[in-house]
Amino acid sequence: MHEILMIIWRNKRAFIGLMLVFMFIALGILGLYIAPFSNIRYEGSNIMPCLEHPLATDPLGRDMLVLLANGAAKILLISLLVGLITTGVGVTLGILAGYKGGKVDSGLMAVTDIVLNIPGLPLYIAIAAYFQRVPELAYNPLVIAGVLSITSWAGLARAIRGQVLSIKQQPFVEASKCLGLPTRHIVFSEIAPNIMSYIAVNFIFNATGAVYAIVGLYFLGILPVDPTNWGMMLNIVYNTSGAFLTPRLYYLLIAPLLAIVLLQEGFIMFSYALEEIFNPRIRSEYYKKFKKKISRKGAKK
Repeated sequence: MHEILMIIWRNKRAFIGLMLVFMFIALGILGLYIAPFSNIRYEGSNIMPCLEHPLATDPLGRDMLVLLANGAAKILLISLLVGLITTGVGVTLGILAGYKGGKVDSGLMAVTDIVLNIPGLPLYIAIAAYFQRVPELAYNPLVIAGVLSITSWAGLARAIRGQVLSIKQQPFVEASKCLGLPTRHIVFSEIAPNIMSYIAVNFIFNATGAVYAIVGLYFLGILPVDPTNWGMMLNIVYNTSGAFLTPRLYYLLIAPLLAIVLLQEGFIMFSYALEEIFNPRIRSEYYKKFKKKISRKGAKK
């Protein structure tokens, strides 16, 4: 754990990215427990940023900071769930196909190829449109995450399969088989550590893509109304104020657009440290350098 923290601290991009993610986690907690949407007040519409309303008010007179904070928790939860589901399914099927081979490999890759050829966006739009008839489903983060993960796992599954096919031919894996070690040990102790950095990066990218998807579906008005979603905030501004066409109302766009960009950047910048975190050799090198640095400081004193 000490080595991981040290790697993040030394990698400035990763450190800034992690701080951005923590900022949105704090913002989400603020929305859930300190300024819940149920307590929001309706005041003057399109009020410019001021002390009372730091991020202005929307065309309906609601404080945009409160809306932003209440939407942060949901968007973070959905994006992380999409990352977990997509990565979990893709890695499981990829390892199973690559390690078992034969009919298992052929069958799983046939299913994967079918899923890869399904156009994701039209499918998401069709399912999201159905939620207009059953709105309670649209307010369940797990359901939304499941929908956004339907086709996202296939590319990862095929990539993981290729890596497992390569790794299982390495001498250390063959030696483990000759020693009679169980499959579980070979998969989790010999193969998995060699692809962990790739898995972690894909988790981050899937979570990042989920932010785009969920915001986009709400902006297009396909999902039932959720006034706290950042995409719905943009939708309301677009349809009721004309801020996209009126330069004097540009400030209404800043809060939701900046939140979307910063959260994406936070995820992506943090991913720069994942290769170093999941590579034992790099971690040990960082730890040795740190010990040398500490010993030099002690010697000077």
